[in-house]
Amino acid sequence: MPNVRKRHGTASELQVIGQLLDAGIDVYQTVVDDQGIDAVLRVPGRGGEVRYFDLQTKSSRTWSGIRGKVSALGTRTNTVLILFNSSTHECLWFDADAVANEFSGTGRWGGIFLRKDRLTRFRREGRDKLDALLRHLETRQPRRKRRG
Repeated sequence: MPNVRKRHGTASELQVIGQLLDAGIDVYQTVVDDQGIDAVLRVPGRGGEVRYFDLQTKSSRTWSGIRGKVSALGTRTNTVLILFNSSTHECLWFDADAVANEFSGTGRWGGIFLRKDRLTRFRREGRDKLDALLRHLETRQPRRKRRG
């Protein structure tokens, strides 16, 4: 019997990858997904250097249905989290700093809880525009590792 949930997750990841490609972002799929990396984004910087970002996607048929423990992504240097509503085909993007600021919860279901007011704010910030993600990653200064 097919694993419908796994199929839905894979279909959503492929739709997100298609939208990223349409926005001008190079995307490379991983062979094994055992590190919380669904794909790798390749972004040429304005100075000609190339940077790579780990992509993690979380999806559901509704915004309120998206769940996942993503707070650890905020500790990685080059990470992008994309939340995907498979009914509306909308994406919301977050870099590592935004993940750390927005999704720090560690509850049973993780830190992602999208209420309507948060969705409105994220859209107002342009987090629903993947071309804005590209511009952000092109100009983003690499985050320095924190000293322990």
